[in-house]
Amino acid sequence: MTEKITYIDARGLNCPIPLMLVKQKLSQLPSGSIIEITVTDIHAELDIQSWCERFDHQYSDCSLTHDIDAERIFRVISRKQK
Repeated sequence: MTEKITYIDARGLNCPIPLMLVKQKLSQLPSGSIIEITVTDIHAELDIQSWCERFDHQYSDCSLTHDIDAERIFRVISRKQK
C-alpha cells in the first residue's frame, strides 16, 4: 500500500510562513501522515527540521529539486509521529 502524501506549495513565501503551514496541516492529519512542502526560502529547511526535532516528528529529507534563474526550489518531507 502506498502512503498518502499531503503536498504544500510554499514557493515565494518567506519564513516563518512555510513552517506555519506545516504545523497547521500536521495538526489536522493523523499520526504517520507525510507532508511534502516545496519552498524557495532556504531557511525553511532548518526551521522545519528544528521544529520536527523539538516536537518529536520525523524529519525525513530535504533536497534541491532545481536551481534556475536564482530560484532554488527545495522539497522537504516530514512525518507526524504522535
